[in-house]
Amino acid sequence: MVTLAANLAKAEPATNEHISIRVFAASRAKFWPAYGNAVTQSLALFSEAAALALLLACCNISNLLVERALGRRGEIAIRLSLGASRGRVFCQLMTDSLGAGGANPGCLAGLRRAVSSFVVASTKSF
Repeated sequence: MVTLAANLAKAEPATNEHISIRVFAASRAKFWPAYGNAVTQSLALFSEAAALALLLACCNISNLLVERALGRRGEIAIRLSLGASRGRVFCQLMTDSLGAGGANPGCLAGLRRAVSSFVVASTKSF
């Protein structure tokens, strides 16, 4: 963060000359003892909302992939009638959907990591 502040001060000296950045644990914040439970509940609510948004995005991508595969039934039938093996057609479908569908496992893994680190951090602060 110190490097980021130095780069900002160097890039925009007029607006960032006397600005510094400090990072500290949330348990050291001045509002934490008085409003700790409310802040934790608010952060949990926002995390759950973000998790729901990511889940909806993953479901949307999955639905788009299924729709694309169903729309290509005619193409698949022509390829099979011309002599392509089922394995070859399957590999082509997997290759075509890798770009859009490759984000699903990454989204879910990132979501799991973010939620678990938030839960651990919020329980350690009390």
